Amino acid sequence: MASIRDVADRAGVSIATVSRVMNRRGALSEKTIQKVQNAMKELNYQPNDLARALSGKKESKIIALLSLPLQHPFYSELITSIEECLFREGYKLLIITSFEDIMKEENCVNLVQSHMIDGLIIGGHPASERILEGSPIPIVTVEASLPEIPCVISDNNQGGIMAAKYLIAKGCRHLVHIGGDMHHESESDRRTRAFEEVCAAEHIPCTVYESTAGMLRNMDYSAVVSRMLFEHPEADGVFASSDVIAAEVIRVTGSMGIRVPDQLKVIGFDNVRMARLMNPPLTTIGQDFGELAQQTVQKILKQIHGETVEMRTVIPVTLVERQSV
Repeated sequence: MASIRDVADRAGVSIATVSRVMNRRGALSEKTIQKVQNAMKELNYQPNDLARALSGKKESKIIALLSLPLQHPFYSELITSIEECLFREGYKLLIITSFEDIMKEENCVNLVQSHMIDGLIIGGHPASERILEGSPIPIVTVEASLPEIPCVISDNNQGGIMAAKYLIAKGCRHLVHIGGDMHHESESDRRTRAFEEVCAAEHIPCTVYESTAGMLRNMDYSAVVSRMLFEHPEADGVFASSDVIAAEVIRVTGSMGIRVPDQLKVIGFDNVRMARLMNPPLTTIGQDFGELAQQTVQKILKQIHGETVEMRTVIPVTLVERQSV
């Protein structure tokens, strides 16, 4: 079945133009209208009647959120905070999970273009930035930055600096960082770069390991942790780019008889609830989930109400000291 994107591609116009033709909104030339209508006829495209009916309403009071799967504790805790903020403002949250799944993201695009939602929040980098093209509704990203889209992020750069300085102050002289998938530029890469820069300035050897998208998808970082321990037995400090990776470091080292923090000090990033339940409890760089959520919701609602917003809002991070360092 043809989608609104298929119609736009066939007519040689943007998705937003197709939407305006269907809803009879905006100034459009007869030539453009005819091209879109011809494309719809050729593709036998049937607009969603319910969506068109709803498009006449001022607001649906529904915000959609496109996120990575909820089994990752960072996303589950962040989304919980966002839902609570939206509820207080009288809005409902529609969650769409995707892990670089083009089909799911296409469904999200169709939902956006149908006007059945008032705004879209994107958590994490989508598989294709085409999801944003010609959007007729407000979009905000959280912990991700995309061209010309307002974003809310934690101070990842400061987090990397904090982690490096803390481990060095605790006597570490052979540091390792295990980061995320760096195939495309992401905000979390700033943690890695800042960590490396401090180590270089202090003349401390630092090795960076990159995890893969598959490890994130399966929540299994044992391969990269085992490789790190085999290749760098001299390592005395590890900065993990998430608490989940840090948990894997503590688990694997425990199975090998390596004592944390006596032989290896470990610091994570996020401060999810599970961090305090590890053995030993995890020292980590804490993100402020409540403030991330509040600022994200404020940005999306301001746009809905026609107000201007800052393109980039950075939320401070904090060092949470426990017993793994």
